Parts: sequence; structure tokens; C-alpha cells
Amino acid sequence: HTETAVCVISMQKELDAGNILASETFAIDDNENSIILHEKFSEIGSNLIIDLIHNGIKMEIPQDHTLATYAHKIIKEELELQLITDSTSKEIFNKIMAFNIGNFIQKYRTRNYFFFFSNRFFI
Repeated sequence: HTETAVCVISMQKELDAGNILASETFAIDDNENSIILHEKFSEIGSNLIIDLIHNGIKMEIPQDHTLATYAHKIIKEELELQLITDSTSKEIFNKIMAFNIGNFIQKYRTRNYFFFFSNRFFI
């Protein structure tokens, strides 16, 4: 399992520079794709904001910018699965889950590869 958090931050002129006003950490299961996570993030984030409205700001934690990483804009080519160059089954699996790739066709030489995925994956 991987762990992540949803945070509510104060707005600043700089990108993601505000103090953390509220946060909640949770585990990401291997079978959760980007759609499921989006729903979780939305629910947790809205509950955090409702709590802030009702109970006020109880903490302001400065962000540690040395731990931050920049997430670049996803380009169209990143959505393509390259079964030959995406080196491990785990990397292919993660890409499918991240980009919510349902059905796709990958051509290599004279063969067609068809993969059909459901909501649950096992590796």
C-alpha cells in the first residue's frame, strides 16, 4: 500500500506555497484507479473544508518546500502504452491505473494485442 494525503492550504501568489490548514492521510490500495482516487480526494477535501468552516482554523503548518516535487503537465504521448519499452508489468499496471486506460490496442510488427481490464487488477 501507498500512503497519501489531502491538504487544504492558504492561498499565496506562488504555486502550492501556502500554509497547511487541514490535512488527512489515507492509504491507496493497489486496485484503486484515478477515478476512485478522485472521488476519495473530493470527499475528504470537502469534509476538511466543511470542518474548517464550522470549527475555524486550528493549525497553520508551513510547507517544507525541500520535500516538494513538481508535477509536469501530462502530454498525450504519456498516455500511450508501449509494451516493449514500459519495462515491468508493475509499470504498465501503474500507468493503466493512473490514466484509467480501459481498452486499448497495441500494434507491434504484424500482431495486434488486445487487453481488456475491469475495475480490479491482480499482479
